[in-house]
Amino acid sequence: MVDTFRFDAARPICDRLFGGEEVRSLGVETMPNFRALLPLGQSEEAELLEVAYVAASAAFEAARKCQDWSSTDGHLGQHRGDLVADEAALKVLESSGLGIYSEESGVNDKDKDLIAVIDPVDGSANVARNIPFWCSSIAVVDKAGPLISLLVGAPDGAVYFAVREGGAYKGSLRLKPRPAKPLGESVLFVNGFPKSHLGWMQYRTLGSAALELCLVAAGSAEGFIDVSPRGLGLWDYLGAALLLGELGYVFGDTENREVYWIEHEERRHIVAARDQGLYDAIVSKVSGLKRSSTKREG
Repeated sequence: MVDTFRFDAARPICDRLFGGEEVRSLGVETMPNFRALLPLGQSEEAELLEVAYVAASAAFEAARKCQDWSSTDGHLGQHRGDLVADEAALKVLESSGLGIYSEESGVNDKDKDLIAVIDPVDGSANVARNIPFWCSSIAVVDKAGPLISLLVGAPDGAVYFAVREGGAYKGSLRLKPRPAKPLGESVLFVNGFPKSHLGWMQYRTLGSAALELCLVAAGSAEGFIDVSPRGLGLWDYLGAALLLGELGYVFGDTENREVYWIEHEERRHIVAARDQGLYDAIVSKVSGLKRSSTKREG
């Protein structure tokens, strides 16, 4: 096991947050039995998932209970509830020995072998407006990229997770790849507002990229495209990217740039699709497209 990861140090916090009667008050699904679900030899990944579950659930519950969603003086789209959720997650992650890269609080211990990339609330503008579509997302990366990821999504506290070479899951159900369709027969999730129709059959714009990508993995849509002016930060999509990768789906950037990095100001225009043909069709439609001035808030 990587010697910078200390689950035993985080366990007392896990037990305090989710032990005994307290777990019954949470709006989150019960923790899956990661050790039973994963292939043999992935005990470290199971422990990382347990920490991620507690940290994401703590952020989710803090956000769900927070009453103040006014804007802060921080980065664009930051709400006070984002900071409350971030603080709750960090109480778990900081004790675990992981490096941390959070949308809200930046990068700590960037040189650690394992780094938790966290978005305490993806879709905070939805929470602020009582729209029940948002999630708390964590991915742990090593030098090879995402190792595990876990998301807790509103409105029902559903738990999505994935492990490199260990599969993608919704709760205890292992997800399976779905057959692709031509673009003209596909439903896409869209982040931002394109200037013209991109050739889909239908589209949905729901306000949480990470959760929309989870729904692509779960079979609710054939793909996802970001056409916002600024693009998405790593924390916006990394938690769901591993689910898509484990299903063999195609995931990338419209300008063919690297999609894994640890820099706070970088942004990408993400595309996800069930196969290469659909991916290429989406990218060809968006190539050269003038982006709108609509701001992404959550």
